[in-house]
Amino acid sequence: NTVTAAEPKIVKNKVVAKFKGESWFEVKDNKTVYVSGTFKEGFEYELPNVPNLVISVGRYFNVDMFINDKLTQIAGPKKQTNINLDEFLNH
Repeated sequence: NTVTAAEPKIVKNKVVAKFKGESWFEVKDNKTVYVSGTFKEGFEYELPNVPNLVISVGRYFNVDMFINDKLTQIAGPKKQTNINLDEFLNH
């Protein structure tokens, strides 16, 4: 009998931005802009799980970022633009 190891399944992280106030927000990679604009309180956006994804946030304190439903600090007062998400997305 030959036993073959099953390929490990890579679980991709789910990243969601939830707005608690107005903020400019942009999500892009090196080919596509997925979303860009000013969004209001209550707006939610699930980010695509693609390599080289970059976010920029205007009022970072108005946008909560959740990775697999866990609140995670991604943007802050010194880091608001061109934040690469590869480390958060398991790439």
